[in-house]
Amino acid sequence: MIIVKGMRIIDIIETYPETEDIFRQYDVKCKAVIMFQYLYETVEQVAKRYEINLDEMLARLNKVIGGL
Repeated sequence: MIIVKGMRIIDIIETYPETEDIFRQYDVKCKAVIMFQYLYETVEQVAKRYEINLDEMLARLNKVIGGL
C-alpha cells in the first residue's frame, strides 16, 4: 500500500508510525504541529494550506514506509 493525497494524517500515523519524523520536519516550515492541529485533514489539505510540494511530501512519506 502507498500513501495518497486523500489520506488523513491520523490514518497515516496510526498505520505507519514511522512517518511521524517526516511530519515533524514539515512542522518547522508550517510553524504548526501538523500531527496535533491537522490530524483529521488530508495530506493534500495540509500541503495546500502551507504551500508544500504535495508530490515531494508524498514521495518522502512513501519512501519511509517502503511504498515507493
